This record gives sequence, structure tokens and C-alpha cells, in this order.
Amino acid sequence: MLDADYSVKAARRALRVFLPEEEFALASLKDPTKLYDTWVFRCKIRGKNSTFVCKLSTPDAAGRAKILNQYQRLKSTNAALKHPLLTTPQALAFVEKDCALIMEHVKAESLQQLLPQFSNIADASTHLQNAGRWISGFQQATIKPAAFDTKPHMNWLLKKLQRHDEKLIVIPDYDAFMVEFHQLEQCASEAQALPSTRCVTHKDFHLGNVLFGRKGAVYGIDFENKKEDDALRDVISFLFDFAIKWPVNATAFENFQTATAAFLAGYADHATPPVVFEFFQKFSALNGWSGLEGRNLTDQNKRHRLERLKQLAKTSLLDIAR
Repeated sequence: MLDADYSVKAARRALRVFLPEEEFALASLKDPTKLYDTWVFRCKIRGKNSTFVCKLSTPDAAGRAKILNQYQRLKSTNAALKHPLLTTPQALAFVEKDCALIMEHVKAESLQQLLPQFSNIADASTHLQNAGRWISGFQQATIKPAAFDTKPHMNWLLKKLQRHDEKLIVIPDYDAFMVEFHQLEQCASEAQALPSTRCVTHKDFHLGNVLFGRKGAVYGIDFENKKEDDALRDVISFLFDFAIKWPVNATAFENFQTATAAFLAGYADHATPPVVFEFFQKFSALNGWSGLEGRNLTDQNKRHRLERLKQLAKTSLLDIAR
């Protein structure tokens, strides 16, 4: 894990390798009182307007491989994205000794930062559509058709149920969970072997990792995965993050179907049948639900997350998006 003191020193060493003639002022984008696997700084050249981002990983083989892979993925993804407004920050340098990635600092705001500006979900439609367009472009370089396999997902949940039975975990509101699990079993039989797509996924696609800049530019950040997975994983993780982070108010859950329709208008997936989407949605909701640990639900944010996941387990986001 990295602390603030080590990270400042490592960032300054990396920046001296990158631009030895310059001096930098550093602004941490992490809480300096905590420890992290990665640390991120905004770095301004003293006396100039130029700024960069320096991202550090732990100084070991795993950390070095992680940050090198992110550097390489940035470069390859930027080259593969075909639309000039769908892009990534430019990867500028990898400093192996200090496990540091130096990249372009873009003047942009994440969808998570923009969320408070929307008075209703329809106000976010353009941003959601552009987020869908970005992840579609990101996936296109490696996407391929596949027969959807429900078995790994069902086996994963069965292991969760076994751990609950052995009292190693506590699935909150277990009886309600099992009602939805049995529905998922039925959905699995319908979705098995239907058409779907696989690709090298982003694996951490959420509101904080899609940025909106000047003149319509859309930036994706923080992808280091290089393994193939269901393309829907990026789609569902983003839509769930939106539903969970949307401010707690009287918004009817069905309005999240409006958000889904906007996102999918940009994503433009014409290959995946609705039942496959619905299986993956329900599976993802139950997977998140089972991970909340029912022995400790006193935290208000955790209770809110549980209620949203329950809704996502039983209400299709595709009702008005087909």
C-alpha cells in the first residue's frame, strides 16, 4: 500500500525522469491520510500552464505490471478509437523504477461530478448516450460473437449460497433473495446459449471513469484489464452505478429505464437478445446483494445500496428500452 509521503517522493522522481529541466507543483487526488494501492497526482509545471497526471502503483512486480499494462492499454485504446471525440488521455511516459504512469491531464468533469446538476434523469440523457458510445467504441477492437453461458454465473451464486448455509457470510433478507434466485434459474434456462458478445472489457466502467470535456469530447479512464469477458459486464456495471448513485428522492424506479434507453441508444447493441440482458442484470444484482453482509447494515449508504439492488433484481431495465 502507498502512503502520502512515499507517493510524493516517488512522483517527483518520476517527473524528473520525464522532464528533468522542470519543477512541478503536486496536488494529490487521493486522501493524504489513507493508504492506497494506487496514488494519483495532478502535476503543474511551475511558471507554465502545462499540467499532467502522475499515477503510481506499489513498487513490486504486481504493481509494476499493473501500471505498465495501463500505460500500454491507454496507447492501444487511443489508437483504436475511431471517432475523434471518443478518446482517452494521452499516455506520455512509463517510469518503471517508480511504477509511474504519466499522462495528459484533460480539463473535463466525470459524470459522477455532473450528477448533482441534473434535476431529473431525462436531463442526463445526452451524457448517458455518449457514455454508451464511448464504451461501445472501446469494446469494438476486441469484440466477437459468442454463445452466452449462464453456468459460471449460476455456479458463482451457488457458492455464495453455500457460504451462507455454512454461516461464513450472511445474505441480507435471505428469503427475498431466494425468491429472486429461483427466478434467475428460470431465466438461465431461457438465456443459455443465446447470442451474445465477448471482448476485453474495461472492468471498472462507472460514473467516475467517463469524463466530459470541451466541444463534446468524451474520455474514458482507468482501464487496465486485458482479459476477455462478457461485453455486458461493462454495460451493467455502469447502469447499476448510475441507479445507485442517483440522489435518494421520490424518483420512480421506472425512470432508470429511461436512463437505460439513452445509454443503449449510444451503445447500439443489436446482437444480444433481451433475455440475456435480463439474466445478466438479475445475476449482477443478486451478486451485489449477496456481498453486502447482513450482519452489518447499520450504514445508511449500505441500506440504500441494498434497496436499489433489490429493485434491480426484480425490475427489468429494458421494459421501455427494447
